[in-house]
Amino acid sequence: SSSAAATRRSALASLVLAVEQREASADRLVAAAEELGGYLSARSLDALTLRVPVGASEALLARAEAEGVVAARDYARRDLSVELAEQQATLDSRREVLAQYFEVLPEAGAGSVIAVEREITRLIAELEQLEGALRMARNQATYATVDIAFQFRDRAAPIRDGSSSFAWLNTLNLAGLIDDFQDGTRGEGPRYWGRPATPEGFSAYRGGREHRAVSPDEVMFRVRSVRHDPPAELSFWTEAVRVRMEAAGYRLVREEDLSAGGVPGGLIELSAPYGQTDYSYLIAFFPAGRRLVIVEAAGAITDFEGRRAAVRAAILELTP
Repeated sequence: SSSAAATRRSALASLVLAVEQREASADRLVAAAEELGGYLSARSLDALTLRVPVGASEALLARAEAEGVVAARDYARRDLSVELAEQQATLDSRREVLAQYFEVLPEAGAGSVIAVEREITRLIAELEQLEGALRMARNQATYATVDIAFQFRDRAAPIRDGSSSFAWLNTLNLAGLIDDFQDGTRGEGPRYWGRPATPEGFSAYRGGREHRAVSPDEVMFRVRSVRHDPPAELSFWTEAVRVRMEAAGYRLVREEDLSAGGVPGGLIELSAPYGQTDYSYLIAFFPAGRRLVIVEAAGAITDFEGRRAAVRAAILELTP
């Protein structure tokens, strides 16, 4: 049956969730887990570990995601059928051996009683370990573990390196974008000649080789262009950007194809810690003949969430 199949699978999920009020959100999520037949396993100021029946794990994740903005999400299911069967078979086999030792113990001679008792003691200890492992595996097959952190636990920022063989990929960097906005750097690449688009609610910078704008809550928006060298298909660049950014330590949030001014492009949204704040970092790119137009937008996750629609609308209005 489907319920029987569910008991043979384990589930492990983890979320990094940006919320406005951690304590209130944590309380609601604990209550949600209990409503779904689960319980609180551990709690700290910035994290929760919840256990719920495996079949309810997706429902709990949906409740959690409704509490705030998801910065990172990992979910894995594993079939434990073979593992449980093997553990049970091993346990049954060792029990049979122990029963045989108990049968020969009354008939053992004086010289062999000590050896038989030593084996019995060893087998009893081994059985306790096997029974404990089986109980744990059955628990994993019954209850899913859902870890929820309210900020990235590892505060190490993504690396800034030049590991890619494609120069423009090495310029994609959250810290670099923030630094450029703070120190007023205007970019050294080719001038962006396309029709500029400023997201609604943003203030555009005047002058410079790049088109820049910033919102009152410090969400940054930048459009620039580089030489499309070497020229490559959009699908190639989409894969290259994703691989490069994940290797640098960013978390992939979403990815989509889109077009602006009739030019097909790609959009990748990432998340990463920067200082004490978790940031969203959006990258869109449009191979347009000899030029490759790059759009970047970034801000604190909760601020960026309120600006995402305006940023995306501005991207779609571009003329690469």
